[in-house]
Amino acid sequence: MIDVLLLLARPTRAHHPMGAAIKAAELLRLLPMCFGPGHKPSVPQPTADVPSPTTRGVSCPSSPMRAMQIPHVVRRVLALAPLFGVALVVGSQPGSAQISGSVVNSETLQPVSAAQVFIPALDLGVLTGADGRYQLVGVPPGTHTVTVQSIGFQIISQDVTVAAGQAAVANFDLSAEALALDAIVVTGTAGGTQRRAIGNVVEQIEMAEVLQERPITNIEQVLSSATPGMSIVGDPGTVGGGAQIRLRGSSSATLAGDPIVYIDGVRMNAERGEVGRHTAISSLQDISPNDIASIEVIKGPAASTLYGTEAANGVIQIITRRGVAGEPQFDAVLEYGANWLPSKYISDLWAPMPDNRRDLVRVNYYELEKQRGNQVLNLAPHQRYSIAVRGGTDLIRYSASLNRTDQDGVTRWNWDTRNSARASLSLTASEDLSIDLNTSYSQGQNAPTGDSFFGSNFGWGGQAAHAVQPHLFPGRGFSSRPEFLELDSQRNTVDTRRSTLSLELRHLTTGWLTHRIVAGLDNFNQQRQNLVYLDPGSDLSAAREGRKTVATTYAPVKTLDLSGTANLNVTPQLSSATSYGLQYYNRQNHLHTSEGEGFATRPLTTVGAAARTEANETFVENTTVGVYLQEQIGWEDRIFITGAIRADDNSAFGENFDAAIYPKLSATWVVHEEGFWADRVSSDLISQLRLRGAWGAAGQQPDAFAATTLFQPVTGPEGQPALTPRTYGNPDLGPERGEELELGFDAEFLNGRMDMTFTSFWRKTKDALVARPLGPSLGYTAQTLGSTQLVNVGQISAWGTETALNVQLMTQNPVTWDMSLAFTTLGNRVDDLGGVGRIPLQRGRSMMEGYPLASIIEYRVVSAEFVEGNFGPVTNTMCDGGTGPDGRVRGGAPIPCEDADRVFWGVGEPTRLASLQSSWTLFQNWQLSMMVDYKGGDNFWMSSDYLGARQAGFESSHNVFLQDNPIGVGYMQYSRNGFTYNRAGFAKLRELSLAYTLPLGLVNRFGASRARINIGARNLATLWMAQSHVERSTVIDPEMSRPDENFGGESGGGFPPLSSLVANVSVSF
Repeated sequence: MIDVLLLLARPTRAHHPMGAAIKAAELLRLLPMCFGPGHKPSVPQPTADVPSPTTRGVSCPSSPMRAMQIPHVVRRVLALAPLFGVALVVGSQPGSAQISGSVVNSETLQPVSAAQVFIPALDLGVLTGADGRYQLVGVPPGTHTVTVQSIGFQIISQDVTVAAGQAAVANFDLSAEALALDAIVVTGTAGGTQRRAIGNVVEQIEMAEVLQERPITNIEQVLSSATPGMSIVGDPGTVGGGAQIRLRGSSSATLAGDPIVYIDGVRMNAERGEVGRHTAISSLQDISPNDIASIEVIKGPAASTLYGTEAANGVIQIITRRGVAGEPQFDAVLEYGANWLPSKYISDLWAPMPDNRRDLVRVNYYELEKQRGNQVLNLAPHQRYSIAVRGGTDLIRYSASLNRTDQDGVTRWNWDTRNSARASLSLTASEDLSIDLNTSYSQGQNAPTGDSFFGSNFGWGGQAAHAVQPHLFPGRGFSSRPEFLELDSQRNTVDTRRSTLSLELRHLTTGWLTHRIVAGLDNFNQQRQNLVYLDPGSDLSAAREGRKTVATTYAPVKTLDLSGTANLNVTPQLSSATSYGLQYYNRQNHLHTSEGEGFATRPLTTVGAAARTEANETFVENTTVGVYLQEQIGWEDRIFITGAIRADDNSAFGENFDAAIYPKLSATWVVHEEGFWADRVSSDLISQLRLRGAWGAAGQQPDAFAATTLFQPVTGPEGQPALTPRTYGNPDLGPERGEELELGFDAEFLNGRMDMTFTSFWRKTKDALVARPLGPSLGYTAQTLGSTQLVNVGQISAWGTETALNVQLMTQNPVTWDMSLAFTTLGNRVDDLGGVGRIPLQRGRSMMEGYPLASIIEYRVVSAEFVEGNFGPVTNTMCDGGTGPDGRVRGGAPIPCEDADRVFWGVGEPTRLASLQSSWTLFQNWQLSMMVDYKGGDNFWMSSDYLGARQAGFESSHNVFLQDNPIGVGYMQYSRNGFTYNRAGFAKLRELSLAYTLPLGLVNRFGASRARINIGARNLATLWMAQSHVERSTVIDPEMSRPDENFGGESGGGFPPLSSLVANVSVSF
């Protein structure tokens, strides 16, 4: 097999009379430009590794340059040769010459790999290698225009003269092109479209750049602070854990707010698996960052219409690395590092002595355990290995990789291992047919922390008196029995296996009609096991008999996407692109659970070996079928107007609900290419300007069976099986419908030294799902879990702005300095709940008309008096009487709490997001970068304590025992939440890294083409907190948010985000 790959890896080159020096794969991308409107590629094969050529410098039949063609016989020979493992090498024409050289970034002078170097007039071209070098052979003698282009850089050309049999050298310095209007975008478009023609904002993250500059170990870190409008909520502080992803904030009162995820056009099961209240397993952990070429993000209904139902929260498309024509190129990464919990998070705790609740004992659990020889919180090692190869010929290109990640948490019972393999094969069967096959397999095992050890014992505190009396209390004072005392007693693991397969076929049916088929499967398997070994003398109650619980999930997702695009030039100025498509998605969830209790001996560890067993099985299936039609009109490749409509049906809709219809309309104008621009606007001031706007709709379907009347089995009279009502159902139930308008512009200033993207959006979620209470006479009560009915009666508004600014502050060697700022404002409001009043959530958060989603609406005690002395019961408790139109705005006159209403404190999600990234290149080879992350807002609050928790170590919970704060005692009478609210804004030094690229001469001595060393750290320091103390307590970390809730605002006691330091070496050869 290896011999065959090496044979296929040898590049084929065609000399001039054959006319096919640019690889057939590139030819397939270039040909549609000659027939599509405005030379827009209608059959793009975009990858970040192999940029799609644009019309600039491309030869087409209508241009003075000769059209590129491959003779029929040669095409057949080239198509058949790889199938027989034959390496076909076409020799250079006698008397021909060659041109060679290098392509580098003009700012950093670092090599640019996979750049296209070609002579348009001769249809001759190659790609640069990892070292930025290229070699054009078979060049006829004479003077030729050589063109170089690569994604993110300006296209550059120069004339080169060569003599027969001689070699010429031509080096190119590429300047960055921030707006990249000619780059191909595949997410939210009908098969791929140039950015200039898209009316909504699409964020593109090039992974090669990210991995060079940032200390990245997983995809969530890539997405964190990478784009305006995106936020990661609830960093779990454990390895293998996952956080919530929000694009433009929350928009539903009932449904989850996470975006949908695609890998190479195939839908991924990206749901987070919850393990206890404080830990969630992320499916994105199954993908290695080294396997990704780019990530595209679209953020709302205006952009995601073509994805229909389920896409209202946005779409994330992951595009993996593909093969390139050329000799095999190997890339290896070796990474080591460590995670740790900053010592500032571990403070002294206290609790009363058992015999006297006013006799307080203060102790530092961490130091106490260290004195006992037990390191509770450790320096946790991290290691990651990756090796990849890619290469191919003009007709077949391949890419393959192997990855392993092994990391420990700061506790000994939290660890995570991941192994993955990925392979792709791209075949150009003919000049009008291409085939892409991608497959991957990943296997991982995670030991989660489960319910929070840190929060229960270090965040809230434990039984401090017991901690200093270990001879009386084996639990040593920990309120939640610590796992380190049970490591020999139980085992808690989550095993995951995922295989993904995608097949894409693109066919140029005629010169103007293209068809594409994408079919794929994401096969997800997971097994959770909790085993408690038999130990009759254990303090752990479950161990006295032994217990095992097993939950096995099989959740495949199937994708079928059929589309076509007809490109026509109506006139030389007017172009038309008509697209149509059909999409089919099927999701299944098979869940098998079993539990056994009572083992006879310790070696027995299977459920079947237990004395008492129980089993359960559930099956849920959801299917979406959608069709769409889109028309795009272009004028002189500068003005584009796009209209689309999509119709969806989903199996979760009620039987009386017809298909969901989602329209879209967008427009974009590349102003700087107009004839008047150069005469009236100085390019030194504004060199590029594009105006854009989009309006569209997308949906989010209800949960499966939400529309169905359900019953549950029970044991009836005389032990006979019977049914009892469970959920009422709703035959008229439909999806939530998100409609969004976004307006914005992209601009480049000062000859490319500064660029800016601005977007303002307004969104309405119509037909929002609301749980409306049912009358008791219907027989559905809280005991049947069906006391409410989901109905489409609500409406929610959301709005915001997104700004991205990039500035090249210094551009001359030996020091260059680039800075990027991303800033987002967010807001939302519940407009209508269909007559339902306040819908309570947890910790004082509620849904109420006229207020943001999950608002903190709670009593606010402002004064109270002790009945006698300076502690104990209170009287004359006064609360904020509220102000404003409805009397719920804080700041009203004090009134007796029994007469007061709850008032609005704020929201549990940030309303302002910002990130500042700065990078310096020093003496060409050194690069220093940093990122500061900010989340805040005037009304951003967090609940960080449980006032009624009797083992709490927070000072603010002294009232449970001492009752020495009259306001705190007053809160205990009316609400235990308000006393512990704190403002949650913060700014952190999120990332800091230093990289060094080894000199090329040194690297070449070891047979490598490129080598780089990177040292990076994350979560090094908290630079600012809106509130560091609440009453007498220190706020641990405002990012401690429970992952099992749809909205932020409650710390819940999980681990705070860990700090980390990693060092990696990446080598290409």
